[in-house]
Amino acid sequence: MLHLTAQAFAQIVGADPRRWANFAGILSRHLRQATHYLGEVLALPTPQRTARLLALLCRLEEAGSGPMLLPLSQEDLAGMLGLSRQTANRALGRLERAGLVRRGYGGIEVRDAGRLERFVG
Repeated sequence: MLHLTAQAFAQIVGADPRRWANFAGILSRHLRQATHYLGEVLALPTPQRTARLLALLCRLEEAGSGPMLLPLSQEDLAGMLGLSRQTANRALGRLERAGLVRRGYGGIEVRDAGRLERFVG
């Protein structure tokens, strides 16, 4: 991820006004995707919501077919899902019993992102 100051951003887009249109298009796409994702996810039961988010994070990390460690604490995951840590922990427990994830001190290991997505349905 690239972080720019407001001044640096203004210089970049000010050099060519077409960049504003490109930026607006990218921002619009991301907002549309986020809104779609939220509408979809909020209707799911907690374990499926959790699985859906973990699968999305794997896609963003371009995970292969093997296990992938997401450097994410259970507290961070809970915050991303809008859940208490205890509720997120119960959902992870269910996913762990199903053999989809493994909880650890270094993060959450997704055993197979494809299986995780199929769990969501």
